[in-house]
Amino acid sequence: MHRFLLFIVFFATLSFAQAEKQKLKVGIRTNYPPYEFTSNERIIGFNIDILHQLSDLFSYDLKFVKGDKETLYQMLDSGQIDFISFCFQSQENKAAYNLSIPYNMVSFGIYIPYQSSIKNPEDIMPYKVSLQNELLYEMMGNNKKFAGHLVLRRSQNQCLQDVINGDADAAIISSLSGKYLIERNNYKMIKVPPINFKNLQYSFAFSKTNDSLLVQFNEGLNILRETGTYNRIYQKWFGEVHPNQITEKKPIVYWPYYVLALIIAVLLFLLINQRRKYLDLKQMKSKEIDIRHNAERTLYDYQLLVEGMVDTLPHLIIAQDENKKVKLVNNAFAQLIGQPKDEILNKKLDTNALPDKNLISLLEHKGGEQKNQNYQIKLVDTNSRMRTFDISKRKIKKATNKETINFLVGIDITEREQKDEELKKEKALLTSLINSIPDLIFYKDRTLKYVGANNAFKKFNGFKSEKDFIGKSDATLFDKKKAKDFKRTDQQILNTKERLELSVWETDNDGNRVLYDTLKVPIVDQNGELLGIVGISRDITQQADIQRQLQKAKTKAEDSDKLKTIFLTNLSHEIRTPLNSIIGFSDLLTDPDLTDDQREEFTELINKSGASLLALVDDIMDLSKIEANQIQINKNKFNINQVLIDLHASIEENRDAVHKHAVSLEYYIPGNEDEALYFNHDDFRIKQVLSNLIKNALKYTSKGEVKFGYRFTENEIVFFVKDTGLGISEEDKKHIFENYNSGKSIEQFGGSGLGLSISKKLVDILGGKIAFTTDELKGSEFFFSFPLKDHSTSQPVPSTELAETYDWSDIQILVAEDEQNNFFFIKEALKKTGAKIIWAEDGLRAVEEVESNPKIDLVLMDIKMPNLDGYEATKQIKQIRKDLPIIAQTAYAMSDEKDLSLQAGCDEYLTKPIRPKKLLRKINKLL
Repeated sequence: MHRFLLFIVFFATLSFAQAEKQKLKVGIRTNYPPYEFTSNERIIGFNIDILHQLSDLFSYDLKFVKGDKETLYQMLDSGQIDFISFCFQSQENKAAYNLSIPYNMVSFGIYIPYQSSIKNPEDIMPYKVSLQNELLYEMMGNNKKFAGHLVLRRSQNQCLQDVINGDADAAIISSLSGKYLIERNNYKMIKVPPINFKNLQYSFAFSKTNDSLLVQFNEGLNILRETGTYNRIYQKWFGEVHPNQITEKKPIVYWPYYVLALIIAVLLFLLINQRRKYLDLKQMKSKEIDIRHNAERTLYDYQLLVEGMVDTLPHLIIAQDENKKVKLVNNAFAQLIGQPKDEILNKKLDTNALPDKNLISLLEHKGGEQKNQNYQIKLVDTNSRMRTFDISKRKIKKATNKETINFLVGIDITEREQKDEELKKEKALLTSLINSIPDLIFYKDRTLKYVGANNAFKKFNGFKSEKDFIGKSDATLFDKKKAKDFKRTDQQILNTKERLELSVWETDNDGNRVLYDTLKVPIVDQNGELLGIVGISRDITQQADIQRQLQKAKTKAEDSDKLKTIFLTNLSHEIRTPLNSIIGFSDLLTDPDLTDDQREEFTELINKSGASLLALVDDIMDLSKIEANQIQINKNKFNINQVLIDLHASIEENRDAVHKHAVSLEYYIPGNEDEALYFNHDDFRIKQVLSNLIKNALKYTSKGEVKFGYRFTENEIVFFVKDTGLGISEEDKKHIFENYNSGKSIEQFGGSGLGLSISKKLVDILGGKIAFTTDELKGSEFFFSFPLKDHSTSQPVPSTELAETYDWSDIQILVAEDEQNNFFFIKEALKKTGAKIIWAEDGLRAVEEVESNPKIDLVLMDIKMPNLDGYEATKQIKQIRKDLPIIAQTAYAMSDEKDLSLQAGCDEYLTKPIRPKKLLRKINKLL
């Protein structure tokens, strides 16, 4: 019946909307969040959503007119707007305007600074208070106990700013608006939540002449409440059910009232019958007059008693004769239709004056004699509130004159219906929440039979519907062992009434093994009685995997730490060994009794130790560059054959350093080695990787040979280094390319243990692949490859050897170097050339020398200098003499200083320590 009535209302409203929409102007405030305010140029809020619903219901065309309170009231008085959406319930407003039934209330709170001593509403009486609400301002002003000072502001934000700025001790504003403004403006000095102060209800306000619109809005608000729309809007903005609709009441038992009503009906008709008999007694003899008077008094008293009993009932009671005259009615029915009971009795009801047209059909009595009619109906009372009634109708015929009386009893079930609807919504919400949780949730009764579960539990166990497990025990659903384990833990909870947590591996419906962390908790009522068990099982398989990985990473880190310790110990040895030679033989060189052969031998040993120390530093710096992601790839076309030949010569030249005279070192070049094979890549890094692999092979090969070279596959060029050494064990294969690990103990064979790690990372950066094959009896082969994209060959070009002696007697060279020792070294290196050497102690002095001396032929520029660094000095010199050659020299190793030097204008680049031969060749090239 409820749905049918709503359908009729909606259809009628839709029919009216198709004819023409009623245009209404509504006055709103835009600074009262969350009731009505502007956000992102849109007008939103609780009141706005209510207005939109009423507009849809009655087909209004609403136009929002913004303004403050005074402006909106003036516009309503002058007829510029039809109504105001936000008007507080007060005697003054009720006298001036037609107010709808209240549709919400504003909770006002006291906002204070954190250091304030105000704790209760009574504490603000002696303080200065800032308000925005005129009604509260008037109430506070009329309070004789208030001895402070009131400040009325135009906005709630101004009230909060008064508190922050110290212009007020407290601010009384809407609690929700205050929280919104504090969060939006980040007011950190104000205490949240506020102290509760007062609640004020508010309504729609219409002019006194607009009764029809008032009735429509009251009816619409009741419809929104009845359909649940009001609750949904309220929950959207305030996160809870409206407090007027959650009052808990005990259920009403109605059958005694039906019985009582029937008894009253019987008594009533007996009364009517007695009264008729009384009229007949008027014609009796005089001796019967006394009896008749006594009966009349008794009957009248009896009638008053019955009417009093009927009026005390809260249900609708009305009796009509065949002509629809009211023979009996109680106060509940009279209040429903808004007419005094005395004006209804013995008269026909004026159907035009009824507040709800459904009352007309309610008073219609159809059906045969003695036939009962029972149904539900919704009616609007005089307060425009929609109410639901259980109706019972019956026709009764008098025994005397066969007159038919239509008797009606209506029981108000509005609250019960609301409670049922709320219970349905709460159950649906709870079910939705539980089903949205990915954990397995189930609950059992005291007999350990299932009474419910969420979708995740049903899916895991392959249950298609609740019928598959509701009312069943674990013994029916699962295998014997699992059911026994479940019962044991469940029984423990029932006995102890304490929660239980356990982790168990389970197999899902697809056969996957899953680790579940299950929490089982007893369910008890408010009296502490045990009702059952609820269980929640969470999939922690991934967490367990992560824990295992963390443990594995920890073990690996500990192993790495041990290797690092060994590395550092060996590194100390590797550094001290060449340093010992350098320092020791340097001291011996001062001995005047040394022969020339001894002096030359000691010098050679010092050079080799220095080279060994430099190689170690280069390895460490390369690793640092790689880990800091500072390695740059400089691709250029280079002759692969020449790189292999030069590399072979370089290693053979330093063979004494590795003491491997019993091992032959050979290179392999496919085809004619005099023919140049050009490849477009970073030749320096490829040469570095090959050098690392060759030195590593020589280290672990005691006799036999080490062979290196390259070969072609279908689409790759493969560089290889093959030895006849010890080979690599199965255990060492797993860690061969890791830092500080070269496959054998570095304590036994020496070295830094970084060569293979650096080689692997460099090949990865170069875009290649590196791998190895090994046999512990035959040796190992390391190889790395690159895609063969750009290569070419050419005929051999005769090479010219650089002269070992140079005559630069007519050359002037400027050396920009802040370290005197470094300058003396360069001066000695150039002494035999006959060049004139000029010294500039910093970059600024170097620029001045170039400006004053146009005969300078070349500049050796140190990068790190005081006053003016080498980069800036180079730029300024190039502006003075663009064609003057400049060679950069630097000890920097952690950045791409070569590129920076060339970008600054340098023509060549040297890194410290500087080799004299290399220095001479660079200078000769530029001169």
